Amino acid sequence: MRNIAISTVILLLIFASYLICIFYSKDIATLVYGDLDKVSNMDKIGQFGDSAGAVNALFSGLAFAGVVITLIIQNFNSKKETEASNRIRFENIFFQMLSLHQEIINELSFTEDVDENIKDDKGKLFMYRKVKEHISGRELFTYFYESKGFITEDEDGRKIEVHGLKELFQTEKDNSIYEDLVVPTYFDHYFRHLYRIVKFVDTTPFLPKNDFETRYNYIGILRAQLSRNELIFLFYNGLSCYGNEKFKELIEK
Repeated sequence: MRNIAISTVILLLIFASYLICIFYSKDIATLVYGDLDKVSNMDKIGQFGDSAGAVNALFSGLAFAGVVITLIIQNFNSKKETEASNRIRFENIFFQMLSLHQEIINELSFTEDVDENIKDDKGKLFMYRKVKEHISGRELFTYFYESKGFITEDEDGRKIEVHGLKELFQTEKDNSIYEDLVVPTYFDHYFRHLYRIVKFVDTTPFLPKNDFETRYNYIGILRAQLSRNELIFLFYNGLSCYGNEKFKELIEK
């Protein structure tokens, strides 16, 4: 609306300039050629005609300038409308991908047989039984990182049980152990889709090419959806063979 108002004012100024030139053409001619009363009639006509021609040329120049300015403003408005339209298209796709990612998280599932200790009234253990433990959704990241039992070896080569990847990494002190576990396979779909979201934000043609800040802000929205343990898994996935080739570069970027 502001640009339209500016364009209207410019056109009105051009029209006003034309009217001034018409009504004061004699004064303009006098200013240019001197007192016309001292010039013969034929000379007056010729000089006035020259003045009128100059006025018309001036008006034509102003009119042309007005057209050019109007075209520039229209082009500017067109670019703004295109940018706004592209932003809407980008956000529609981006938030649909976020919604799908949440569905993928909700579908994460793991079932494991665990020992359940049964105690008597005095608190003494007298039996145990196998029960199935079911973990789903975002809690699966917490379970694998903090609770699930893993068998490994201590410094003397004795087999020991550790709880969660957190203790396993502290014992092994080797990030490559992540690649040898079955754990990453439970999150294949999760990380593939997460990679596609980050890749889309990084390469989308719907955002200005050099607008890093805007892209970073959208990645910030994505990051806000991830829990602490998800970020930990993202770190190890990026270092592993699963994400080192493509995803690691985007994570660091």
